[in-house]
Amino acid sequence: MSHHLLPQVERAWMRSLTHAFLIREPRAMLASYNRKREQATLTDLGLPQQVALYKWLEEQGHRNPPVIDSRQVLENPGGALEALCQSLQIPYQESMLSWQPGIHETDGIWAGHWYDAVVHSTGFHPYQPKAIELPAELEAVAIAAVPYYEFLHERRLRF
Repeated sequence: MSHHLLPQVERAWMRSLTHAFLIREPRAMLASYNRKREQATLTDLGLPQQVALYKWLEEQGHRNPPVIDSRQVLENPGGALEALCQSLQIPYQESMLSWQPGIHETDGIWAGHWYDAVVHSTGFHPYQPKAIELPAELEAVAIAAVPYYEFLHERRLRF
């Protein structure tokens, strides 16, 4: 959750980690976010922080950290996860495509609040385009988010 990477947070400890970036189109992200919280800022979305982290990682010698768009995962879960695993040099397993419903120990403390649909699911649902209408103030946030999203989207995995 890149919005927690505040400027005063030291990043040196991150040099030895393997990194991947999950992104989502800003308007879709804001529509989802708006169902849980009335006000959202560009900083809340974490896209500027993701771009800053991506650039910092490149400066540290991490070339081409993998970026995957959530839509890619929904359109082709197996292909997306297999490409991500290959990029991260970890084994892909078909079992990644399904799970038991409910909250899991690895979900973190916010799962019950943020991830209602995931908690009740057992696998990936196919991508369904949705008409998105945002209040004017969120539309302005979406417009401000586009350059950050596009920076990362251009670097997404292709498979």
